[in-house]
Amino acid sequence: MERAPTLLRALLLTTLLTGTTAGQEARPTPDHFGDGSDGDLVVSTTVDVNADRYVLTPAFGPGPVTITLSSPGFGVGDEVLVHQSQCSDAMRAGSWEFARVKAVAGSTVTLSSLRGSYTSGANEALAPGADVAQLVRVPQFRNVHVLPSGTIYAGTWAGEEGGIVVLRARGLLRIEGTIDVARLGFDGGAGDNAGTDGNARQGESFRGLGGESPLPNDSGGGGGETPVGNDGAGGGGAGQDLPGLDGFAHNMGPTGGTGGLPLAPNNRPPSKLLFGAGGGGGSIDLETDGDNGPGHSGSGGRGGGIVLLVAPSWTSAD
Repeated sequence: MERAPTLLRALLLTTLLTGTTAGQEARPTPDHFGDGSDGDLVVSTTVDVNADRYVLTPAFGPGPVTITLSSPGFGVGDEVLVHQSQCSDAMRAGSWEFARVKAVAGSTVTLSSLRGSYTSGANEALAPGADVAQLVRVPQFRNVHVLPSGTIYAGTWAGEEGGIVVLRARGLLRIEGTIDVARLGFDGGAGDNAGTDGNARQGESFRGLGGESPLPNDSGGGGGETPVGNDGAGGGGAGQDLPGLDGFAHNMGPTGGTGGLPLAPNNRPPSKLLFGAGGGGGSIDLETDGDNGPGHSGSGGRGGGIVLLVAPSWTSAD
């Protein structure tokens, strides 16, 4: 699996050097490094430490929040991360803060007062423009040791929840293995294999799934064009700090997807946390002239997830 040592070091150094993280700037918690109530964690295989996560409905916050969950895995006093994973309002997409579980009665969970407002509706896969917010339990470990054979990961984002690794360690965070969120963020656009004078799909972004278009879906790359009887074209790359690269056209007929837009300054860490956007899908080469056709188009690459770690000290094999 892939490592992301640069990202990991950046997140941990932010904690160690400044003594604070973005979430705690948004909402302080009683103990910065947690209470250690989940004990020691030794990871020797692949482990999802944030399995207790739920999509939220409908709109809630600011102020105290009471929500209904189908089978809540929370207890009174648990810390949770509230995350606006997708939102049609770019100013609110990626908003996040920590909160505490104040009460649990059956399927009803009461949270401490929230500073921000969050919106969540239908499954994004069923309603591509839907706003989606999720709630993730934040484990409180004493010490964390990821062995060379071990991997901490997050469940894949699938339009409702997932894609986030978040934890607190009161003692030492020792990473000899991997913390891997590669390809767990926004989905790549589907390729166009029909070849009916259309386009492959745009990559997913904080605005939603996107459609069949060569234009970017905000930070999601545009899909490659498929003119009838012509060669195919690649999808556009996703944007992040910089615009994504435009897709390459094969010969002169089709148009490659436009690269995704760069994130605006107010949509970047630490104030906002967003999944990596998806690349646009490619379009098929229909020609049978032996010039690399006919072929099969591919989907765009998937974006990465989010890692948020809080610990007073750490070591790494890198």
